[in-house]
Amino acid sequence: MKRFCRRDNMLTRIHIQKFRLCQDVLIDNAGSIVALVGHNGTGKSNILQAIYQTARMATAPEPSPSENTTFARGSTIELDFKIPSNTYRYLRTLAPVPGIPKAIVEKLSLLKGDTFVDILVRERGQVTTPDGRTVPIGEIAPCLPAISALLPANDPLVLAISPARSFLSTVRYYPVDEPVAAGDEDRLIPQGEYAAWVAEWKSTGIARDSVLMRILDMLLDKEKADNLAVLQQLLGQNGLGLIDGIHPLNIPVPTKQPPTASSSGETAYYRVLFLPSRGAGAFPRMYLPYDALSLGTRRVIRIFASMLFDGSSVMLLEQPEDSLHQGLTKKVIGLLRQNAQPAQLIMSSHSSALLNKLAPDEIRLVSLHEGFTSIRKLSPDELSLAVDFMNKEGPLYDFLETVQEE
Repeated sequence: MKRFCRRDNMLTRIHIQKFRLCQDVLIDNAGSIVALVGHNGTGKSNILQAIYQTARMATAPEPSPSENTTFARGSTIELDFKIPSNTYRYLRTLAPVPGIPKAIVEKLSLLKGDTFVDILVRERGQVTTPDGRTVPIGEIAPCLPAISALLPANDPLVLAISPARSFLSTVRYYPVDEPVAAGDEDRLIPQGEYAAWVAEWKSTGIARDSVLMRILDMLLDKEKADNLAVLQQLLGQNGLGLIDGIHPLNIPVPTKQPPTASSSGETAYYRVLFLPSRGAGAFPRMYLPYDALSLGTRRVIRIFASMLFDGSSVMLLEQPEDSLHQGLTKKVIGLLRQNAQPAQLIMSSHSSALLNKLAPDEIRLVSLHEGFTSIRKLSPDELSLAVDFMNKEGPLYDFLETVQEE
């Protein structure tokens, strides 16, 4: 399945209804960077998770168990996105049908002129098309993958939905917590485990959340040599000054193996080590495993390794500044802006250092009104005042403090 990841491919409008605190949240005219700014508990993470879970449930090979716990009856998410010269709208709702706990309704539409025209409509277990065809897919099967699997590859409906499916399948969510416990602790990686991880990535397009597997693949796959070079440049002395080298070890299993090793059938193991920067002339130099690095360094490695490896259409980032000092945060957001192409960045942040690197029209203010999430752009007057404030008085963050609602 071809992946569309040019910077002019992005979410342009997001409408979230009845998802957690988001009773009726609208983000329109989204650009290449959108920063969600607001106090803790206002719903910034809910917005990111609504986008990701909707895209995931639209394209996952199997039904997502999170639908049973996260989406309530009446939850409706609309995602508008442009792909080269076309604009699509994907809608997913759990309709309040009497006697049915959660009846799935999906629509995929294409903008023609000023009107969205349906390509397909899914109601419960059946898909209908404008030409009158019906395709049974089951009550909970994800619609777009099911259609692609059931119909011939050259079917007009499969061809029509393919660009939308490709875009939505590469929407990625990166939470603030570092998943070291999910396989990134200091350990030997069996050759067979690495091969299975790569095979799953190539077959599904979804890389399980392991920084070490991503970096190991960049180290071993010659086709990813350019990505590895960019990663090392971003992390090294000419970039962030955090890591001077990344080194893979290929460890063969000894001929005389202990019982636990021989029973595994593995013939070799991998280990990935990192050389922290310590400045010119600093000795001794020592390679360290990933989990021995600082939390901030791991955070930066994860962001940039994922950016280069995943081929995201949209990166949904929770507080990229987490565990970073302000000087490093400024460098990280600058490098993300330069190097994240083609991905669109939608992020939450509390960092003055990060927000001061953004333009006023990239900000969305998030607050609570009567217990529910509200979001808005800066008004035209506020945009003008923000520019004037930045030119004469101080940074953008200080201006936002004057307009944020308590």
